[in-house]
Amino acid sequence: MTTTPSTTGTVLPLAAATDHRIAGRKAATLARLAAAGFPVPPGVVLAADVLEESVGTAFDVPAGVVADLVSMVRSWGDVPLAVRSSGVDEDGADASFAGLFTTVLDVRGDAALLAAVRTCWRSAFDARVAAYSGDRRPRLAVLVQPMVAATAAGVAFTADPVTGARDRVVIDAVPGLGDRLASGEVTPARWVIGDDGAILRRAQEPGRAAAIDDARARAVATLARRVAAQLGGPQDVEWALAGEDVILLQARPVTALPARPVPVPVDVPAGFWTREASHSPLPWWPFTASVMELRNPSFRRMAAELGLLFDGLDIRPIGGWEYIRIVPLGDKQPPPLPEWLVPVAFRLVPALRRRIRESVAAARSDVAGRLVQRWWHEWQPDFDARIRALRDRGLSGLSDGELVAHLQTVLELASDSVDVHFRLNGALGMVLGEFAFTCRDALGWDETRTFSLLCG
Repeated sequence: MTTTPSTTGTVLPLAAATDHRIAGRKAATLARLAAAGFPVPPGVVLAADVLEESVGTAFDVPAGVVADLVSMVRSWGDVPLAVRSSGVDEDGADASFAGLFTTVLDVRGDAALLAAVRTCWRSAFDARVAAYSGDRRPRLAVLVQPMVAATAAGVAFTADPVTGARDRVVIDAVPGLGDRLASGEVTPARWVIGDDGAILRRAQEPGRAAAIDDARARAVATLARRVAAQLGGPQDVEWALAGEDVILLQARPVTALPARPVPVPVDVPAGFWTREASHSPLPWWPFTASVMELRNPSFRRMAAELGLLFDGLDIRPIGGWEYIRIVPLGDKQPPPLPEWLVPVAFRLVPALRRRIRESVAAARSDVAGRLVQRWWHEWQPDFDARIRALRDRGLSGLSDGELVAHLQTVLELASDSVDVHFRLNGALGMVLGEFAFTCRDALGWDETRTFSLLCG
């Protein structure tokens, strides 16, 4: 049955409530979707101005507004009602207010309807809303609709809210009304539907009947995609299943969606690689990455200089992320050996025998200690002088050629410092290891006590 708009302009049929400044975004979005032919239940909207006029009267609904509201709602017959808050500023680009305003379900009778309206109004003054909105008091309309006799309900995201993938719809469904999903009372069954209608994933609690089947999941996904196309972006859609029909209850933009995934070509080199997240949790900028390419030669030089039983470390970008591997001697991955065979391999494999001799020679000649001394007596003074000279250079008066030469000098300093950094770190590891063994053998200390001493 059709209804006529009120003469006061404060109680509107949903079809006329397309201005979110009057009806709130929830109601205004549903009004526009209903006009576009989507399956939206009828509704009546109590404009946001009514709350502002009623704040000083203990949230009393004006008599004229009561008459209009009750008259329009009674046109649906004796049906239970859903009384829903519809914030003017909710579900926007700058604020969501999701879950902060109140909805009252299964409302019956005129007195209960007015009490539910006041309950929605009071939610605008809740402490959680004040903490979210700051100094600006939210403006709130109220949307009243006949309850949907739902056999199942839930939400559908037209983009994966975790990964940001736009080629799927993620559906959560529960039997009955959707408020049990919002409250966390029940664990939903989940469907992931591809753009081609394929079921990419289906998950539900063992032993519990599914809220919907595959065909209805596809119907929900189709409705959600149509809503997203109509509204021009990924949507969080609330829906209910009534008989064979999927009913649209709410649509709001998905906020804070991860960036759209970009395919990156991946060419995985041979060997065992691990993500190097300790120093590079995010991909490097191209300039920094070019400077960081200096590390691999330094790793190899450090391993050879100290006689380590591997050829160094290899760091490379794989799929845009930094990965690291230990380079075995001769860059050949040895086969896994049983424990008893390892000592035999140390005696028989030529590369291992040669590196062990180099390791013994490095230890006896104190290569590690001499590298530490070289830092204090040679490298640190040299770096200090070079840094001062570069820092004191006036760049504004340089020609293009002089600026290029200056940059080349900076890069040479970076190359030398990276080389020294890793050679010195290897040496320090050897010196600290020797110190830890001495504390263990002479004092009976474990590593924890040794490092406590080093930390002061």
